[in-house]
Amino acid sequence: MGVSRMVEMCGELRADKCFYELFTIGIVFALLLGYTALGLRRAISDIPSIGADSVEELVLAVTALYASFPVHELLHGLTLASLGLKPRVQVSRFGGYIPLPQVVDESSSEIDYRSLAIISLTPIIASLIAALASALPSPIDYPLLLLAMGNVALSSWDAYLLFTVRKLPGVKLAYGGASVQLLGDCDEISRRLASGLSGERYVKHWAGWTWFYFTVLFVMFLLVELGSIGFREGFTLKLGPILVFYVEPVRGGFKTGFNLPGAYGLAAILAVPSAYASKRIVERLA
Repeated sequence: MGVSRMVEMCGELRADKCFYELFTIGIVFALLLGYTALGLRRAISDIPSIGADSVEELVLAVTALYASFPVHELLHGLTLASLGLKPRVQVSRFGGYIPLPQVVDESSSEIDYRSLAIISLTPIIASLIAALASALPSPIDYPLLLLAMGNVALSSWDAYLLFTVRKLPGVKLAYGGASVQLLGDCDEISRRLASGLSGERYVKHWAGWTWFYFTVLFVMFLLVELGSIGFREGFTLKLGPILVFYVEPVRGGFKTGFNLPGAYGLAAILAVPSAYASKRIVERLA
């Protein structure tokens, strides 16, 4: 539960300062949730896919995807209220330009890491529940899945906050939606922020490596296509259940396909050890 703020702000974390990392995390979250729901569907049902069975369900699914943002903010608001805080809808400018309605704590009360975890994990847990429900065949399974995927993608900022500030000693926080103020030992917080938080640095490396490997996989696909023209040979890149791309010779040409979700998922996995290694190297050279 929040208490009145008695210390001055020592630092601030803002979503618009790490949009690149949040975009990367959001895509990975959505893919993981989507593949999880699809895997459960195949395990418990004879229907192998989750999709729209009617025009009405398709319209409802598109509506659910757009509704994922207000639902996400509503969950934050309900959680803030349950913690004794004062939720309020506020329109700020994301990056200084884009109007962004968000739920903030009007009282600017101090909260601890545990309270931040409750606020941040509520939308993620709700997304998991919706994804599990979408695995069961029903007239609204596809809208539920898109709502869950959109909501969990928007939770990238929540996960980023938890991962970034978890090692700040004795830090208190003031929740402002897309910005969080850091309160506590200003000398220690300033020192950590100046040197770059360990978790934040790792996420930056991981995001960079993810897009690097994704680009490498796409270039590999193009090169295989060019090579197949000359050698008339097909090639399929698949790692376990993850299909990345395929090039198959058929009468009069080739049948090709590049699996964007599969390639991105594989790139995110490959980026984990690379990010750890590059982070350690940079720290040693600094």
